[in-house]
Amino acid sequence: MSEHHDVGEFHQKFGLHQTNDTTPHPMAVPKELFDFRVKFMEEELKEFKDAAAEGDHAGMFDALMDLTYVACGFAHLMGYPWQEGWDLVQTANMSKVRAQRSEESERGGIWDVVKPEGFQPPDIEGLLATYNFPKRAHSCRICHTGIFDSIEEVVINATPGYTQYAHAQCAQKEGLL
Repeated sequence: MSEHHDVGEFHQKFGLHQTNDTTPHPMAVPKELFDFRVKFMEEELKEFKDAAAEGDHAGMFDALMDLTYVACGFAHLMGYPWQEGWDLVQTANMSKVRAQRSEESERGGIWDVVKPEGFQPPDIEGLLATYNFPKRAHSCRICHTGIFDSIEEVVINATPGYTQYAHAQCAQKEGLL
């Protein structure tokens, strides 16, 4: 199995939002859960920085593992095709080259790896399109909260060239459905 599958089993064990559905697809992630997961990743990154400041190898490694686990779990909740995305990024990264001078690096270091001329970035957008992910997420025009739950989206006040989206519940509450 994969790490992504392991995280799915963890979610399933604790009755969390997404389980090991075998087909990636857009998932409705409530704003509260989305915000919680962002904060969770920030906490894990802070734990890494704190451990690094103390020279604590075990703490740094633990924080890196936790950060990866949380990021993978977030991808799970969103319904993303983790392994396929990973493979695309790995292929693109392996086509990069080592910076020869610090001026070649956006980060200013010769230990950086940079995109060579003709570099082809991973087609994450194309991958997601194969699983019917919308090109852009929307926020609800009524409540303005978070990334739009694609399962609930409805079009309101549609005029040529200008489309507004809303959660079905919000649109119904405002008498727009």
